Amino acid sequence: MGLFGRLFGPKGDYSLEEAARLIGTSPETVTALVDSGRLSAAGTDPLRFDADEVERYIGHLEEHRRNMDDFYRAGEEMGLDD
Repeated sequence: MGLFGRLFGPKGDYSLEEAARLIGTSPETVTALVDSGRLSAAGTDPLRFDADEVERYIGHLEEHRRNMDDFYRAGEEMGLDD
């Protein structure tokens, strides 16, 4: 691997288990996320993940949680929780 690849290529900062812990799920779920294309492994190693990719996915989850909170809050305000 050349200098460009070492500087900008996949880093594999986290193992499968570390990525699962950071995301808040099981290693099996992380594997399913990779299989579905929602999360990308580092390069060709399906058991390593770049920090940027894990942080991107965590940000996606946080946005989804905020959207769901807003959805439930709007339903409560309209009296749909009765």
